[in-house]
Amino acid sequence: MWDQSGSPEGMNWQEALVWVKDKNAENYLGYSDWRLPNAKELQSIVDYERSSSEPSSPAISLLFSVPVIEDEEGNKDYPFYWTSTTHVENQGGNKAVYISFGRVLGFMEMLAGSGNYTLTDVHGAGAQRSDPKQGDPAEYPYGHGPQGDVIRIYNYVRPVRNISSTATDVDQSAIPTGFRLYQNVPNPFNPVTTLAFNLDQSGQTRLTIYNLIGQEIEILVDARLPAGVHRYRWDAGNQPAGMCFCRLSFASQQQVRRMLLVK
Repeated sequence: MWDQSGSPEGMNWQEALVWVKDKNAENYLGYSDWRLPNAKELQSIVDYERSSSEPSSPAISLLFSVPVIEDEEGNKDYPFYWTSTTHVENQGGNKAVYISFGRVLGFMEMLAGSGNYTLTDVHGAGAQRSDPKQGDPAEYPYGHGPQGDVIRIYNYVRPVRNISSTATDVDQSAIPTGFRLYQNVPNPFNPVTTLAFNLDQSGQTRLTIYNLIGQEIEILVDARLPAGVHRYRWDAGNQPAGMCFCRLSFASQQQVRRMLLVK
């Protein structure tokens, strides 16, 4: 089970451990057994189809919330996330592994000895690297190593917890079946939310947003889609706050969900 939101800010590795411990102390989301994921666990939720050298969104499902950060040149990017995995044998335990959901940049010297560096995405979203568990990233003005990998000691945290996989513990409502429009996430939202639905067969599908008095605001989908789960992101930044509705139409079937935009 993953935390959908994660930490609101970056922190060093020791602070990340304390942050998770504090969440357990407050019974975060009703649970007290959260932990830092290991490298393989965190890698498993990377969505490589969303990876880009100039990312408009992080390389992860839109059902997750990921803060926007500024890279070392002040451009829009997405954070690294700490794992519990430590390099013990060859790093002396001083570095911990992180996974990137945005670009993984390096200061590349275009001509050896020139002192002219270009910030380049040398690894790509989903890359696994390691940085010091604590310290000052300003001590590495041009990164580290032959590719000048940027050093970000203040990384983010997305805790995870174990759940039973026995049939009696599985939430059957979470298994996609039939024609179903799920509640948008998050809700209430400001101003971006994700809508998801399941189709049990392929066919012409229409997903429409309406305001409180029934006026059509936006058509998110009007196309023939295959069977399965589909997710769409809606940015309501140009809409007034208040109640609105999404309607899914497929053949003779329709479902409607209420949504609340707060500003």
